[in-house]
Amino acid sequence: MRLWEGTELAFTSRVAESGVRVSPSGSVFSSSSWRRLQEASKAASAKGACSTDSSLISPDISFEQLGIGGLDKEFKEIFRRAFASRVLPPPLVKEMGLKHVRGLLLYGPPGTGKTLIARQIGGALRARPPKVVSGPEVLNKYVGQSEENVRNLFKEAEEEEQKKGDKSGLHIIIFDEIDAICKQRGGGAGGGGGAGVGVNDSIVNQLLSKIDGVNALNNILLIGMTNRLDLIDEALLRPGRFEVLIEIGLPNAQGRKQILTIHTAAMHAANRLAADVDLGLLADATLNFSGAELEGLVRAAASFAFQRSIDEKDLAKTRNTENMQICMQDFEAALKEVKPAFGAESDAMARCLQNGIIFFSSACKRIQEIGITLGAQVRDSPVALVASLLLQQQTPGCGASAAAAAAARFLSFPFSKFVSAENYVGFSEASKILMLNKTFQDAYKSNLSLVLLDDLERLVDFTPIGPRYLLQHITQNNSYYPKSIL
Repeated sequence: MRLWEGTELAFTSRVAESGVRVSPSGSVFSSSSWRRLQEASKAASAKGACSTDSSLISPDISFEQLGIGGLDKEFKEIFRRAFASRVLPPPLVKEMGLKHVRGLLLYGPPGTGKTLIARQIGGALRARPPKVVSGPEVLNKYVGQSEENVRNLFKEAEEEEQKKGDKSGLHIIIFDEIDAICKQRGGGAGGGGGAGVGVNDSIVNQLLSKIDGVNALNNILLIGMTNRLDLIDEALLRPGRFEVLIEIGLPNAQGRKQILTIHTAAMHAANRLAADVDLGLLADATLNFSGAELEGLVRAAASFAFQRSIDEKDLAKTRNTENMQICMQDFEAALKEVKPAFGAESDAMARCLQNGIIFFSSACKRIQEIGITLGAQVRDSPVALVASLLLQQQTPGCGASAAAAAAARFLSFPFSKFVSAENYVGFSEASKILMLNKTFQDAYKSNLSLVLLDDLERLVDFTPIGPRYLLQHITQNNSYYPKSIL
């Protein structure tokens, strides 16, 4: 029989009292936050501090209208760190001896909305349209042309500051995929080798001189986006440069509902969304979905409705398009097709359980209970926990992998990864470490993660004669203890 079918097990979860408590933030960022600070700026101006022709902040802001959802907390932090000082009168900021923030860096998994945030910031500001530059676009095959491209980005800001001084408007420059041009200098991580290293070094040096050099500008704001924060040169992340680091992570249930509301707003307005569609249930069912994946889910659901409106005998003809609606059944079907990049590897777990599990002894059942009890403690604990469990198999094929996969499926962690030595056949030691490193980095991006290491002795290249094993693997495993990981 298969494990857990018709079986109810009760476990007492002994929650550890150590670790870092994680409390969900209930703060909501709305247009009223912008409006209050704007009114404070006008009040200071009325007292003679300064008079401005126009306010930097647009008072009527709706982030859902801008197509942004699930990022209220991040927007609040961006506004406080990067824009609050610019709303206040310049003499007041000078009196306090402070400088404006010149750069912020958005990092996180792909598809979480980094580029969307940067592009829509211009819609929330009464400023000139931002310059959007893709990192590779700066590179040029001619000597010195790449550095000149960087200088040209700051040319307008330099000319306006020379003419208007403190009254100069804000110039926003957005660098998409900034890791392509701002790698570690000196052939470090991502630097590679050869002639390309010198070009990247020169670009970083040129960018540093413009941001925080002798003639540093005070009327610029640089916004960088990257999926690989570890590749960025450390000098760029110091205060006065890209000093504000904002992690754009995977949205929570409330954020996922906001994103789904945005992407179904047009359907709802046109009465194309059926009444049985519950966005709250969909938000709960889409654990670890990014914003881009949620948008893809809506498109996939719409495709089922489109299919019903196409004549199967004549694909060029449509039928009953006037009453076409997207229903909950379409979304349920789409959930089977669209899988999150940071979700559970259900297929790999299913392969381990294709023959089911039989409790042939009380000891076998006890092992299962211990594994699930430990996993439930990590999953349900209000504090961040990291736990590890080792199943030692006496002979190959005794069912250790199946037992671990069954426990993983029962626990239903949002992120579960099955790592087997078979996936690394033909890889060098360095490649194995990089792949394992990526696995734990992906696990870190999810609030709850489960990593199943199958055939551990083969993963670390253990041999009983010696003994000999790959120490870097063990060091890598011990370096990722920031969140709840099993």
